[in-house]
Amino acid sequence: MRLVSCEIGGFGKISAYSHTFREGLNAFCEDNGWGKTTFSVFVKAMFYGMEYSRKQGLSEREHYRPWDGGVYGGSLVFEVGGRRYRVERTFGKKDKDDTFALYDDVTGKPSEDFGVNLGEEIFEVDRDSFGKSTFIPQEGLETTMTDSINAKMGDLSTAKDDINNFDRAVKAIDEARKNYTRRSKTNTGKLEIMKRQMRECNELLEQQEAMNKGYEERTELLEQRKRSLQELEGKKAGLAEQIRMLSRQEQSFGQYREKKRSLERHLADSAGLDAFFAAGIPKEDELKDMENLERRMHVARREIEVKQEGLPPQEEIERLEMLFASGVPEEADLSQWNLWAGRLKELRVAGESHKLSEDMKAHLQEMSSFFERKLPQEEEMAAAEERVTELIKLEGRADDAKTRYQTLLLQRDQMERSRAGKGGLSGLIVCLFLCIALAGGGIAFRTLAADSAYSLPLQIVCFGGALLILSLGCWSFLRSKGAARKAAEELERQVEEAREALERCENLREEQRASCKAFLSDFLLPPLDNMQQMVHEVRKNLDLYNSLRQEERKSEQEVSGTLEELADLQLRLYTALAPFAEVYHIDLYHEPQEEEVLRRLQRDRTVFENYRKDYSEMLSRTEENREMEESLQAFLGRFPTESGEAAEQLKEIRSKYDRRFALAREIRELKGELSRFEQEHQIDESRGSVEELQKQQDELDAEVAELNRTIAQDRENLSAMAEELERFEEAQTRREQLTEDIEAAQQRVKLLENTARCLQMARDSFLSRYMKPLQEGLEKYRSRIDRNAADELASAQMTLDMDLSVHISYLGNSRESDYLSAGYRNLIAFCSRLALLDVLYQKEQPV
Repeated sequence: MRLVSCEIGGFGKISAYSHTFREGLNAFCEDNGWGKTTFSVFVKAMFYGMEYSRKQGLSEREHYRPWDGGVYGGSLVFEVGGRRYRVERTFGKKDKDDTFALYDDVTGKPSEDFGVNLGEEIFEVDRDSFGKSTFIPQEGLETTMTDSINAKMGDLSTAKDDINNFDRAVKAIDEARKNYTRRSKTNTGKLEIMKRQMRECNELLEQQEAMNKGYEERTELLEQRKRSLQELEGKKAGLAEQIRMLSRQEQSFGQYREKKRSLERHLADSAGLDAFFAAGIPKEDELKDMENLERRMHVARREIEVKQEGLPPQEEIERLEMLFASGVPEEADLSQWNLWAGRLKELRVAGESHKLSEDMKAHLQEMSSFFERKLPQEEEMAAAEERVTELIKLEGRADDAKTRYQTLLLQRDQMERSRAGKGGLSGLIVCLFLCIALAGGGIAFRTLAADSAYSLPLQIVCFGGALLILSLGCWSFLRSKGAARKAAEELERQVEEAREALERCENLREEQRASCKAFLSDFLLPPLDNMQQMVHEVRKNLDLYNSLRQEERKSEQEVSGTLEELADLQLRLYTALAPFAEVYHIDLYHEPQEEEVLRRLQRDRTVFENYRKDYSEMLSRTEENREMEESLQAFLGRFPTESGEAAEQLKEIRSKYDRRFALAREIRELKGELSRFEQEHQIDESRGSVEELQKQQDELDAEVAELNRTIAQDRENLSAMAEELERFEEAQTRREQLTEDIEAAQQRVKLLENTARCLQMARDSFLSRYMKPLQEGLEKYRSRIDRNAADELASAQMTLDMDLSVHISYLGNSRESDYLSAGYRNLIAFCSRLALLDVLYQKEQPV
């Protein structure tokens, strides 16, 4: 593996910097503060990324964020396995904002040989182990053993199932043990919780005897109070009988007193309302205006809340203001820039292929997606248009048939009402009256003028006329009934025919509609007003699709664009877009993403314009609402309301306003009734025997109510105590269960402790395999670097323990490396690092 070159866009104080690595050792001899440590961290970040830390304080990600606020990241070219790659990374505020890309540096195409965990796949160690082995920071020469180093040294890095994750296992076991034994107040262990619950059960069971005694005492007290209640009920019944007897005598005077008391109460209430309206009684129109004003204020507040919720976040607003600091581009400018961008794209691909413009390709792609399920032929399209036209005609015919059907139903109802009202009896009744009159005349001639010579002819005329009129009346009545029945039958036949015609039209319409829906179901259409518009939309899209396909075939035969036009157009467009691309962190001259810039600019312009409009409207509505609130508060300030909300205050004012006028009316009525009663009866105010008895009855009622309340409270207390007694039984059962659970938990804790000891023994046994190569490497590099060591240090033996800590053995005594000077301690740590690298990378041998 070899580093070839790197480019740093922005990393710490280093920006726009490139470097090519030479064969062998690369030394950076720069002044303090140049960024040598920053450069080394950049190389590590290209392989392992930036670690995201949730700890408070300055994290590594924030420490190396570019000072100028530019692009945070860069690229690194390296060789491994005989191939050359280029890795590109950028870093955001969080790890989810980071980007990663790997390319074959020879072909320039993306590579999938390695993933985002590039360092782990190449060096076969994780980030922490890389920092404690291959990567040697300025103030971190000393190293320690990690799981990844352990696995790499044991040649287990390629077998994931066999990696010895000792630290993780020990931590998991220790965490499992703490889950039982932890005594923290915020996160208590299971065993401690069970012990605490056991103590609570014991404390609760100690109270059982006292609780049983208290339950018996309260039961006896309840029985005593029940007996007292029975005695009071007896007294109350006797007193009620006395009151009933006296009330018969004083019934009329009792009504008078009751009305008088009502009058006094009404007067007191009226005085309170007069005090409430001391500042003046509002007019009905004024009160209605204030109620309408409050409703308008509520609507305005809701509109302001909706506007405020629709505003972008503050960070987005600041970004937009910075983006449009020099002004918002006009729609014409954006259209022109979009045209230039489209032309640029056409010119770039002119020599390679003859493709459609981006807009046309987008339209073609859109139309291809639209006709993805089915591309209708011209005959099928024409048939669909004919069906939808026929559907429109059928809908018109159905409406006409429905109108005719409803008209006939109305005529039928009118005919039935007409027949029910008249019934043809009026003519018959007239005929009967005439018959009776003529018959009466004939009888009169027969009885009164029987001897007259004209009596018999007149009798014949009268009786014959009566018979003739009666016959004609019956014949006319029967004839009119028959004609009405025939007319009704004819109208009923027309109604039935109209109904059948309406059903046929609706059935045909539904068939045509189903056919149109079946045709339209193959296309993704937006909701439109009717099917004719949908079919028209399909026709329009089909024509556009055919036109685009023809244009696509035509464009393949054309060649356009020149380099001179490309350069001039690119210069003009990039000059116009440069201020916006800088805010988007896009370098147009290295990354030709003018369409992305324009897309973002168009979107941000719309968002910014909407924000300014909504914000202005929100301020206007807020000012209007403030003025309305001042008017409303000025009105509400005139009345001593109790509620806090304006709506509640208005409701209270309205209630008291209506109550005041109702009381005035009732007071007038009561005064009139009392005045009339006083004029009709002799009022004796000294009569008070019934009132005294009622007062005694009220006192008894109060005692009975108090005693009932006390009895109810005692019953509730007894019920609660019964529940408490049930808790004692539950506590006894719970204590038995807790005893078993505590014993099982203690056995579990003991098992976890034994497991941890066995893991430690296994780790020590595993690590002892490769301690000898590490020890030999330490002595080798120490002898090479420190050739002129003092005699006492030369004879001292340096050893490494299983945690890669250095110990000194001199004259039979063992010391920690802290006894050495800082410089010599760093030398020994550096030698141990080199020895560790030899063991980790025996094939590569980087040192």
